[in-house]
Amino acid sequence: MLRYVLTRGLRAAGVVLGVLVGAFILLRLSGDPVTLFVAEAASAEQIASVRHQLGLDRAVHVQLAYFIRRAVVGDFGRSLRLNAPAIEVVVERLPRTFALAAVAILLAAGIGVPLGVLSALYRGRLPERAAMGAAAVGLSIPTFWLGMMLVIIFAVQLRLLPTSGLGGFPHLILPALTLSAYPVAAIMRLVRSGMLEVLGLEFVRTARAKGLPERTVIFRHTLRNAAISVVTLLGLQFSTLMGGAIITETVFAWPGVGLLLVQSIFGRDYAVVQTALVLLAFCVVLVNTGLDLLYAWLDPRIRVTA
Repeated sequence: MLRYVLTRGLRAAGVVLGVLVGAFILLRLSGDPVTLFVAEAASAEQIASVRHQLGLDRAVHVQLAYFIRRAVVGDFGRSLRLNAPAIEVVVERLPRTFALAAVAILLAAGIGVPLGVLSALYRGRLPERAAMGAAAVGLSIPTFWLGMMLVIIFAVQLRLLPTSGLGGFPHLILPALTLSAYPVAAIMRLVRSGMLEVLGLEFVRTARAKGLPERTVIFRHTLRNAAISVVTLLGLQFSTLMGGAIITETVFAWPGVGLLLVQSIFGRDYAVVQTALVLLAFCVVLVNTGLDLLYAWLDPRIRVTA
């Protein structure tokens, strides 16, 4: 088990290092940020002075080595736009993105699991066809379009919810619904397939033969065994939602890491973009590695095959 933990830890560290290098290189291709901080009529000497102050006059490999060395100890530089440590700027927004992703995954589980059970119990009938049709729509509909439609219907026409911004729980409903559309469909399909597989097993027929109530057979025996793969999907979807929140936060002006990332990209704020990407990647890697370790602890066979 110790060797398995060390192997997974080294792989996770390699992924985060790859994100560090990739973010650094790609951002350098987006343009020169110096032009955003000098006047249009600035002389060559003034531009060179600003570039030297930002450390952008050194060779790229020297900048990369310096960036990695600082990032290891948690120093990602200062925000060019906000004149504050980049790590503080991003960490301040991180809880809002966590809250959005958490509410979205709770909505996805609360809607997807009952629909999956319903479609399995009514296989080949109208409820299943309606649920599968809704799942197909949820898997294919663009997130930004869904968000705008929800705003038009519930905020503009019905005036039930706020359109955007940060506030109380009502401000979180529309972004969370938008972000949960894809996970709802994925969870529903997985629950349905798992339920259909378990319903045909011998122990379910035995439970029914003993005269157990149908509710007990469905929820205590069938759904409990089919939920193992659903737990896996929920963990993976949560890490995916952390990155997928970028579009949703932009549509609803939700002040999380996603909106900050978009604003920093347009402002060529290298330090903030790199910090946001690394922290989001770290969250994803942490969740995935935790799931791997949990499986290895539950099933020792995984340690041998991994």
